[in-house]
Amino acid sequence: MPPPLCNPVAAEALFPKLINMEAEACRDMAEELFINKNIDAALYAIKTARLKNPNLPGLDNYLSSYMVHKVAVQTKSWYLVLGIKDHKAGEDEIRQSYEGLAQLFHPDECSSVAAETANLLINEAWEVLSNTKRRQAYDILMGYDNYNNSNNRSLYKELALIGRNLC
Repeated sequence: MPPPLCNPVAAEALFPKLINMEAEACRDMAEELFINKNIDAALYAIKTARLKNPNLPGLDNYLSSYMVHKVAVQTKSWYLVLGIKDHKAGEDEIRQSYEGLAQLFHPDECSSVAAETANLLINEAWEVLSNTKRRQAYDILMGYDNYNNSNNRSLYKELALIGRNLC
């Protein structure tokens, strides 16, 4: 389960401390903040590290792994977790997005402490959105589409399973 968000204003209070730190120290602080369940502050610290040294390897992967967690917490949308803005996206777009993120969060590519759980989140999103029946049930749950399957018991069983996974 992704960590909760903190107050973005509190994250900005880190600025005086981060301003005097090197990019590597900002990255390390971002990791500590994430471990302490402070996503917004971790995002602020990793963005500061990127500003200080945009060539420091892996910072974009760290940022992406934190963002997956933030999106999952804020929206609970499997589409947005995969970076898909339109719930009517085709199977190919969903697959491409999933595969790109899976590669981005692979342990050889991203050493962030957030990468492993980000990978779990994108895998959960893939499990729902790559299965036609589960995706249809999920879309109903999220209010994306109005299906006329009110008598379809198996669909509602699937919906109940997805609902439990979202909470």
